Amino acid sequence: MLEAGGQRHPQKSYPPNKVKTGYPDALFETQSAFETTGVLLMEKDNHFSFWWVLGGIAIMFLTSLLGGYLAGEMGIRDGYATAGVALVCFAIGGFVIGMNSAGSTILEAGIAAVATLALSFVVQGQSLPAKVVALLVGFGLPFLAALFGAWLGEKVQGD
Repeated sequence: MLEAGGQRHPQKSYPPNKVKTGYPDALFETQSAFETTGVLLMEKDNHFSFWWVLGGIAIMFLTSLLGGYLAGEMGIRDGYATAGVALVCFAIGGFVIGMNSAGSTILEAGIAAVATLALSFVVQGQSLPAKVVALLVGFGLPFLAALFGAWLGEKVQGD
């Protein structure tokens, strides 16, 4: 490589974990060997995102409304089948969150599911179940369904 003035620039040596990027040295001198494609690979953001909880509440509320409407139109009246439809709605909501978020948002989907249930109790004017087991099952299963959906969405996204 010739510098201005015709003198040869000594070849730079790079440590074994560094490679030459092909970009002008003034912009990017080296990248780690993990980032050799020329496209900077971003690490997954693992910080808690309150915004994904709020967005997840909206997503899960809408999927629950749609699932309830479709279940009613198909004539599903059995309590277990209705609960199954609700769990699928929470899993779908978690999947949408996990697949579309830039960071790891698995926990946010679970919290959004519990918050959605709590809001639906408030909107309907109902009180929370008095029995601890009913409370744990009623909130725990949607929480787990949303976690599973978000985990699946993260895997589809490539993480």
